[in-house]
Amino acid sequence: MENFSEVFTTIKPLFEAVIRQPTKENILHLNEQLKNVDNGSVQILQNIFLQQFIILVDAVPGQNKIELKTHLLQCIITILEKGRLSKAVAMKTTLLATMKLIYDPDTGTVRPNLSEEYKLAVLKVLSLVSRRIQSELIEEVYVKENLKFLSQAIFVCVRIVETERARKLRFQAVDSIVSLLQVHDDFDYNDVVLRCLVAELLFITLPKLLATFVSIINGDEKQGTAVYRIAIKALGRTLSLIFQDYAKETLNDEYSIEQFRQLTENYSEKVRNANILGLGLRENEKIKYFNETTRSREWLLQAEKKVEQVLQLILHLRGHEEELIRLEFAKINCELLRNCT
Repeated sequence: MENFSEVFTTIKPLFEAVIRQPTKENILHLNEQLKNVDNGSVQILQNIFLQQFIILVDAVPGQNKIELKTHLLQCIITILEKGRLSKAVAMKTTLLATMKLIYDPDTGTVRPNLSEEYKLAVLKVLSLVSRRIQSELIEEVYVKENLKFLSQAIFVCVRIVETERARKLRFQAVDSIVSLLQVHDDFDYNDVVLRCLVAELLFITLPKLLATFVSIINGDEKQGTAVYRIAIKALGRTLSLIFQDYAKETLNDEYSIEQFRQLTENYSEKVRNANILGLGLRENEKIKYFNETTRSREWLLQAEKKVEQVLQLILHLRGHEEELIRLEFAKINCELLRNCT
């Protein structure tokens, strides 16, 4: 299909049939037709139908509603794979609505009694919504006001890693984290302005992400090479994002001996004892920490000490029997040397 009027004439009644009667047959038929539509037409259809799909997923009734929700999510995946989100409000509302499909904000837990296929589809949507966007949306969405829901989305993925054993789910959860951090393969890594913007906002998630990635890397070998590799890749790219020097022009500045001494001297007892990384905070303390903490030199230096300890835990990867695992570990070292020294 290339003619949009023809596309719209075909898709609209199928979509309306799904709205009226969201049966498995109707939804599958609609998704098959969407897969045959050209990308340009899907981009237009996205503006018309995407939010209605999200609303329908949340509201679909019936005893087999989880199965129907899963098929509806597959329709959303098809739309996102063929087009890019161009409006910040669409990205934000889709992320929020999708996250609530799997996460209960009142209890702070993953919703129970959900099928593996359903959780996999939700994670895939989270990944695509973060990844399939026009770059200018990052400037609009990755701001302080949105820190709460962006960090929640990341922690939902972390929770999946912590509680699920299925390989596909664990892999997709890490992939979604990579997408939310904007360190995925499709990102323009030369755009240091956007990378800095994301780092300044989401650096706060580093301690939890370190623990999560290392738990996978040092976990049961039965989880498979693919899960290992993406966890190693995610660790390297996250560290590079947070610790990259985004103001390298300062390297040309000249420092006096006294200034150099001040830069390298140990911190006072007060600073050294401060919980700069926010470890082990109570829930009410976390809110204050998230709102007030910045990616300061003090924070980075404290985080660096933690990272040094963590990297000691994965040195065994140098001698891993799988060549691809050794390769990913080598890439971490190259990336950190290139961007963070």
